[in-house]
Amino acid sequence: MGITGSDFTVEHHAALYALMAKQIMLADPDQGEGRILEATGRYGEERGKRMAQAAQKDGCPLTPLGYMVYGELPAATGNSKSSSSFDNGRCLTSVSRCGWLDAWEKYGLAEYGTFYCRVIDESVYRGFNPELELKVTSCLSKGDAACGFDWGEAVSGEEAVRYGEAAKKLGSSFRKDFLFHTSRILAVMKEYLEEVYGGKGNEIVKQAMDEFSGIFGREYGELLEKSIQ
Repeated sequence: MGITGSDFTVEHHAALYALMAKQIMLADPDQGEGRILEATGRYGEERGKRMAQAAQKDGCPLTPLGYMVYGELPAATGNSKSSSSFDNGRCLTSVSRCGWLDAWEKYGLAEYGTFYCRVIDESVYRGFNPELELKVTSCLSKGDAACGFDWGEAVSGEEAVRYGEAAKKLGSSFRKDFLFHTSRILAVMKEYLEEVYGGKGNEIVKQAMDEFSGIFGREYGELLEKSIQ
């Protein structure tokens, strides 16, 4: 039996991103960093906009708690560990272990993967609602004990309870598997690289996909490429 979307995990998502970043840096060491961050921002904003569309369809306001309710990532993200709390009404999140960082370290890609940490959360949040402002107060990939997030708005206890009930009702209906999310990284970065580098952009993607298939097997690479066609 061939592989399916359910076979993709956070490792595939993390590794593809880092391999793309690696090849961009090798091809363009002078401007590569800026290109990576710009492409990552585009990918993040796209995800946030999808989340906003789903929330608005249900009549849910685009608040920090709405953002959490309509999150798209699978519930299982490797060995990631996180907790949330409220401080003077502000919603705070702490991530003490990250499946993405675990994967980058496993495959020797941490120096490239950490570009993701620099802009992804703010980008998704901005795509969800440009008027919201996320503060990233600490970051595991920088050597901090945890990733810290301040979601930027006061939240009443009543509102938190109401959104908690909404999240339970929705369950995982808005979450998408890692084949979807990994294919969106490939599609968005491929489009961006073609815009910036032309034919050279296609070569960057090919090199990254060859490495990806070398790590996980040709079947994974083929399914990923097929999913964006």
